[in-house]
Amino acid sequence: MRPILLQDWCKAGILFDMARNNVWPAPYTGRVLRNAFSEKWAGRERELLQQLHVEHPRYMEARATRQYDLAAVIAGESAALIREVLPAGTIVANVVREMDAILGYSSYKARRASGA
Repeated sequence: MRPILLQDWCKAGILFDMARNNVWPAPYTGRVLRNAFSEKWAGRERELLQQLHVEHPRYMEARATRQYDLAAVIAGESAALIREVLPAGTIVANVVREMDAILGYSSYKARRASGA
């Protein structure tokens, strides 16, 4: 599965909300991973509404049996921060570099090493 693009989140989130008959109130939106269900129904919300008598039981069964090609996989708030797929070592190096820039840890460590 690949993450849904930022502009697709709300649309896809509403698809899963519709399928489970539990729509969140505005302005709350869902962040979910793409799957066969979202690919089938994206842009066809009106048709999905007309087919809820079929799709709701199908969705609930998929959710109960952990069939995530149909049931939603919640991605969470931090999914908005993902812009590219990087090796873990690069991610850790970036986090350390950003932390150092914010907290100034390297300069603190250098001062302590020099006895200042």
